[in-house]
Amino acid sequence: MKLGKQLIITIVLTLTLVACGDDSQPASPPAAVITPTTTPTPVPDWRKRWLQGIPCRLPCWEGITPGITSYDEALKLLSADKRITNIRTYSSNIPKTAYNNKAEELKVIEWSWGGLAQGEILTKSDGYEEVKYLRPGYGISFSLKEIMAAYGEPQFIQAYTQLDDVGQTYGLVLIFKDKGFAIDTGGIKPITLEESLTFRDFVIFGPDIENLKLQIVVRDEWLQSWQGFKDYDYSCWKIAYLINSCGKLPGKAP
Repeated sequence: MKLGKQLIITIVLTLTLVACGDDSQPASPPAAVITPTTTPTPVPDWRKRWLQGIPCRLPCWEGITPGITSYDEALKLLSADKRITNIRTYSSNIPKTAYNNKAEELKVIEWSWGGLAQGEILTKSDGYEEVKYLRPGYGISFSLKEIMAAYGEPQFIQAYTQLDDVGQTYGLVLIFKDKGFAIDTGGIKPITLEESLTFRDFVIFGPDIENLKLQIVVRDEWLQSWQGFKDYDYSCWKIAYLINSCGKLPGKAP
């Protein structure tokens, strides 16, 4: 009898515990937090600062202005730039040629941008050692459209073609004389003058266009005034072979 009472009490307690238990539904997993996706802002290319006039507009480049900045000051500014490596200085001679009236001794600064791209600064060893010629040497291309958007139209164009041991080649120089710089391109393929035409680099010569001739063949009789995107006469540069007809550099209006 005593055992029966214990069994009844056990059953009652069990039923009471079940009745008092948590009768809620199983907990749902937490809702996923949806983070809106955003397109990362591209990092500005510091090699295009010159198109934005940062830190100064051409003919000033990174604080160096041909015709004003001295050789020593330019070397100091380059040495303080952490992007620049492998700076070296040396002297070089330009021989007298048909396109250079006299032999000249130059002082040169060369540097790299941490890779194969290489810039250079030239000055004459004539007692007046301000920078004469500067090529940043970024190693990337710039379109004519973005250059003109930043600095307007050039004043002069020089289009030339030649025959040499590699066949016929073509060249183009656009001179922004009032801004003190020029852009040049060329190769074995014919060139079409259009906004999408790209230029590998630019050269800063400052207030004196004669400084441009230290490294780029520019002949006064070849220069034509810029008249927009039109056809321009090629000048013939005859080397080893005779070009019977120079032809024209075709232009394509925007």
